[in-house]
Amino acid sequence: MSAPRMTSRNVPLSCGGNGIPQAASRRCHRDPQKKGAPMSIKTIKARITELQARIWRTRQYLAHTHKQLALSQRVSPATGHRCRQQLRALQIAIARDSDDLETLNRALIAAIDSQENPQIQEIMTRRYLNDQPFAAIAAAMGYDLRWVYRLHARGLGAVGQESKR
Repeated sequence: MSAPRMTSRNVPLSCGGNGIPQAASRRCHRDPQKKGAPMSIKTIKARITELQARIWRTRQYLAHTHKQLALSQRVSPATGHRCRQQLRALQIAIARDSDDLETLNRALIAAIDSQENPQIQEIMTRRYLNDQPFAAIAAAMGYDLRWVYRLHARGLGAVGQESKR
């Protein structure tokens, strides 16, 4: 018997009852620490990164299952049927995660657009949408790195204040 396949986080990639790998079937909603509370920009960005990685892994698993289907149809119809069921489940998981990703991206853009200071908006856009490091942001904007850190902290604080209202 072979060992179970593992994800990058050493989570077994076994199938649940619905045929979706358990690593791909987890969904993200609001912040689990605070039930019903809106997420911070950093939390939204972390969830976006997590979803992007999950979608990529699920697509890789989908491609592998396509190959297995091509090979298994020659062996037995039952195995081919299981592979087709698994393909459908993976496609559903990808669609669901893509919808969640789109929702989180909209929430991130709304949080950045809610900033009143255009400098803070630019820093947040460069950091969270363009994935630029703080040093590159400081160089592009002509600011000292410490000033970029301060403006970034103000922006995060402003978003936190708005979510409490």
